[in-house]
Amino acid sequence: MTLFVDLQRRVETIMKAGRPIEDAEEVINDKDHDLSDDERAALWLWAWSLLPRPRQLDEAMRYLDLADSVDQD
Repeated sequence: MTLFVDLQRRVETIMKAGRPIEDAEEVINDKDHDLSDDERAALWLWAWSLLPRPRQLDEAMRYLDLADSVDQD
């Protein structure tokens, strides 16, 4: 099994357990994993796709609010 497939399964386990997406992000962004930006993006989208739809909308709003506050600084 490749590292990427192993991480994909870990991300899936985290998300299906109902844990926060930040838990999956910790795995994805771990500097010990030699992943390309495309691999990290694919894993993040995988985690996102496993969120229940209402949580996807809540998270999207949270990210938009965060981006807006950064732009205002």
